[in-house]
Amino acid sequence: MQCLSTVLFENVCERFTLAYIILAVLAFSIVLITWLNSRLFDSQILWTIRRWIRAGFVSVSIFILVSILFEKNSYFTLALSLLIYFFAESLILWIKVCKYSSENIIPFADFKEVPNAWRSDRKSLVLKNKIEKLNFKKQSSFHNEKAQQYLTVFFSEENKIFLLVSFTKKIASIDSFFAFVSQEKSGSFFITNNSSSSFAFVLPKSVKIKYVPFRRSICKLLESHNRFLEKHDFKNAIAQNLDAFTLQKISDIIYKENILKNIMHNKSSAESYGLLTTEGKYRFWKKTFFANYFLRPF
Repeated sequence: MQCLSTVLFENVCERFTLAYIILAVLAFSIVLITWLNSRLFDSQILWTIRRWIRAGFVSVSIFILVSILFEKNSYFTLALSLLIYFFAESLILWIKVCKYSSENIIPFADFKEVPNAWRSDRKSLVLKNKIEKLNFKKQSSFHNEKAQQYLTVFFSEENKIFLLVSFTKKIASIDSFFAFVSQEKSGSFFITNNSSSSFAFVLPKSVKIKYVPFRRSICKLLESHNRFLEKHDFKNAIAQNLDAFTLQKISDIIYKENILKNIMHNKSSAESYGLLTTEGKYRFWKKTFFANYFLRPF
């Protein structure tokens, strides 16, 4: 019996030597990218590459398992393994969207002004120094206890541009994004945002937004924002204080717009069915999936 199991093990090793080597390389790549991003870069491009490598790792693992069980190791089996992975990934993402909907967290709502909302780790302190070198001064700080989100607002008196820096606590990580905001006297807002999880809510026509999730450099993001303003012939910038009351007003505008577009339920229905309608959940699922794997919230 022992000899038979040894022979079977050796047979499997011979048939899948290349597959095991690929698995080892993929596993090492996932660990290396995770370390580089957490320690050095925090690049959305690297996170996207890691997702594709993870897809390859899981697909090759399924391919080996199916080949051992059914003795079929064709390209069709590998393609089927990849489809199984993306089906499982889509299902997990849908569950996350449903969970978010059930939490009833409305964007920019329920923020309270606090003395400080900045993290004290080395990367965050380096980021703050870069912001100050760009002549942005801290204006206010906010905390949303329900969403575990911390928001710091900076302002450039020279260019009349706001900078919003957000940190949101997740189970095992911190999700962060930056957004440059300019406002015209006409009331129109121009926003350049590098959020890695796409903002899937419908925005009013007075808000024009540009997503650049792969741009983690604060300097390059500011350059993108200035080009965005030039493209739309931006002029007559105004500045106003961003306090908790203003954030709540923005929240109310977004909320009403998304109720009209059938993305969100009204407050009475949200208590029973959650924040998002079925159409809203699908919109969130689609935009987040494409942002995760193709860097664009199509």
